[in-house]
Amino acid sequence: MRKNIGVKSKRKLKIGIIAPIEESIPPERYGGTELIVYHLVEGLIKKGHQVTLFASGDSKTSARLISPFPKCLRKAGEEINHEVARLFSLFQAIQHQEEFDIIHNHAGWRFLPFAHSLKTKTVHTYHTYFFERTRFFFKQFKDQPFTFLSKNQRSFVPFLKNAGIVYNGIDVKQFEFNANPQNYFAFLGRFSPLKGALEAIQIALKAKIKLLIGAKIETENKKEFYYFNNKIKPLLKHPKIKYLGELNHKEKVELLKNARALLFPIQWEEPFGLVLIEAMACGTPVIALNRGAVPEIVINKKTGFVVKTLKGMIGALKKIDKINRFDCRKLVEQKFTVERMVNNYEKVYFRLLNLPH
Repeated sequence: MRKNIGVKSKRKLKIGIIAPIEESIPPERYGGTELIVYHLVEGLIKKGHQVTLFASGDSKTSARLISPFPKCLRKAGEEINHEVARLFSLFQAIQHQEEFDIIHNHAGWRFLPFAHSLKTKTVHTYHTYFFERTRFFFKQFKDQPFTFLSKNQRSFVPFLKNAGIVYNGIDVKQFEFNANPQNYFAFLGRFSPLKGALEAIQIALKAKIKLLIGAKIETENKKEFYYFNNKIKPLLKHPKIKYLGELNHKEKVELLKNARALLFPIQWEEPFGLVLIEAMACGTPVIALNRGAVPEIVINKKTGFVVKTLKGMIGALKKIDKINRFDCRKLVEQKFTVERMVNNYEKVYFRLLNLPH
């Protein structure tokens, strides 16, 4: 029945998208996964598909919105049990499953046990690293198709069913290009040991450069809050280091476009790194450690420098002006646009449904 619907509607699908409910869609400030979901939903609707979004009630979308709670969990605080709210959002998607040709899950591992028994076709995009301590869980769902954010992310779970590698994309028009940066470097992300904020500050202090930081403080995460208070906060008093707070989109673009380079000293196997393409879209090259998907995104010596050590990052600072900022912008326009991302996800849907595309 679902196959006939797809054919009769000239390949227009009925798609259910499950988003995380920690932040609204799109996020007001920090929230890479939520931003990707927003662009995917809007892009699919522009292509004529009927999309239902399962997200927090304060989301702004052209899709039909079904929500378990009027506010995202970050704003809700203790008004509601967060785990109950997450599960209820998944329950709502299950209740409506027969309305869709396919359900695309972006909310993580919790949906897998339910998807295993659904009649409706599902596909999953996991927006973080497959940590060793959780891989035993994913091995129970080898029949479920996954899309991956990079070849690197895929390499850690070769036992999962590969529905395709789809790189994240951004709306390049929303990122102003700047060929004449100011004399500072930037760090953008979250104050987490994994993201490398401490390492970025250490690099700046050793190289005696000015570093501007836009980052989220995760007060609900005890480990990250301790990390900020004990490792980061004391260093923010240095005159070369300036913390700007958690930035909205306009503030983020302002930070990135005027920076000589983005510092990206990640301490984990990050599956993508949205800030990399956001910086390059502004013409800003990247100096990054060779971990995760970095070498798939940044072209070494052309759109930045991909190095093995923090010492190598310090050395790259001296060569950063050799990078042509127009090449950075061109790479994003060619490889990491919203349109390309939406088209690739659309191909995945049709392939999984055995429909011509």
